[in-house]
Amino acid sequence: MDYNNLAEHQLLRISKRSNVHNQELNRVWYSRHGMNFPYELKKGQIINRLTDVAVNDDECDKMILKQAERLREKRRNKTNE
Repeated sequence: MDYNNLAEHQLLRISKRSNVHNQELNRVWYSRHGMNFPYELKKGQIINRLTDVAVNDDECDKMILKQAERLREKRRNKTNE
């Protein structure tokens, strides 16, 4: 299956049906959002897209926090250009 051509809602649906980590899905998600599946950074806040719940920095995994901080910095630099 070519995950590159799937919409976000389709990726989320596929992940809900599977109990195992899908590396290809994570690769596509990361290329779109700069964070591991199922996280996304919206308005500086980490969102778990499976639950649509905001995750505080002190509540998330170190890797996810590192990815979020990198994206925040990148967006700050973009606005300062």
